Amino acid sequence: MVIGGIDREETSKLKRKAEREEANLKLMKKQKTNESIQAFSAKSAEDNTDSDTDTDTVDEYLPESVKTTPKPDRQCQKMTISLPSLAKACDRTGVSDRSAAILATSVLNDLGVVSSIDRSKVIDRSKIRRERSKTREKLQQNDDQFDHTGIEGVFFDGRKDQTLTQVLGVDNKYHRKTVTEEHISIIAEPGSSYFSHTTPPSGSSKDITESLVASLKERNAKTDNIKVVGCDGTNVNTGHKAGVIRRLEETFEHPLQWLVCLLHTNELPLRHLFEALDGATTSPHAFSGSIGKRLLTCSEQPVSSFEPVHLTEQLSNVDPKELSTDQRYLLEMCNSISKGECSVDLAMRNPGCLNHSRWLTTANRILRLYVSDKKPSENLKTLVTY
Repeated sequence: MVIGGIDREETSKLKRKAEREEANLKLMKKQKTNESIQAFSAKSAEDNTDSDTDTDTVDEYLPESVKTTPKPDRQCQKMTISLPSLAKACDRTGVSDRSAAILATSVLNDLGVVSSIDRSKVIDRSKIRRERSKTREKLQQNDDQFDHTGIEGVFFDGRKDQTLTQVLGVDNKYHRKTVTEEHISIIAEPGSSYFSHTTPPSGSSKDITESLVASLKERNAKTDNIKVVGCDGTNVNTGHKAGVIRRLEETFEHPLQWLVCLLHTNELPLRHLFEALDGATTSPHAFSGSIGKRLLTCSEQPVSSFEPVHLTEQLSNVDPKELSTDQRYLLEMCNSISKGECSVDLAMRNPGCLNHSRWLTTANRILRLYVSDKKPSENLKTLVTY
């Protein structure tokens, strides 16, 4: 008699069967738990008033000076005031319900609305949650009732975002996957009101045009009345043969007034000059030439003696307080290069991110590289002079 090994195939079947039974048991428990939670939430929603009357929950959002005092009878009065502006601000900034409740109640305490004598205006997280839900529903109803038939202009802009989605795999099961999607926001004119949001299959002009036209049809907008279209100056939008605007004209069967963003046009001269002197780009954040490769670490280099480049126009009449951080850096760096001196404080400041779509920060880094280069090349001097 010989004792052999285990039956691997039968053991594998038994193991899979046990795993399925365990998974089904967990699923049943989870469903029962979800049903219990939903039943409890429904009951709580019916029982809830506009403010919680439980004193322990209210105390969570009160300052310490108010908590330690005796609780009068007025603390259990209902908070019946609507807070739509606070709800919109919370959604706009992404603040949690608990944080918003603490901040709002602290402001009311500083203003004297909430005190140890009167706690009826205390705002808790349940109040914030209900107000956010009501405000969202009201905004959706107003948007559905808005008449889009009279719009005369369409403005759109998009960006690519990393989006978490469900993808059907080879095993016929859905799996989570992060994909890059193009998101387009549409504004209607006159009034500059939000019109719609669409997600085309890709960033091509054909897919973007089809998504825009589908959104217009979905909201019953009359394309015969549309006279103006606005967007940024990328080639996908402004191509004279197959750009988005040209495709819209062919779809609407009438010409449109093109309103293209000039801020995107400002970056083109510097970009073309840089590519002509230093070479083409290699990625959205990198260059192929010697100057472009040094821009990434230019802010880490110490300042050296450099030859001043005198400006043809004076910048003394520019008010720095009216400029952004990057614009102020450019102004101060131009004045420093014109004088031939760069302070340590200015050299230690951040010139901004390196991105091909941000010509201002690219110019800042070119100037920062110049003040730290002991022997600048002629191409770098040309870029600094420009």
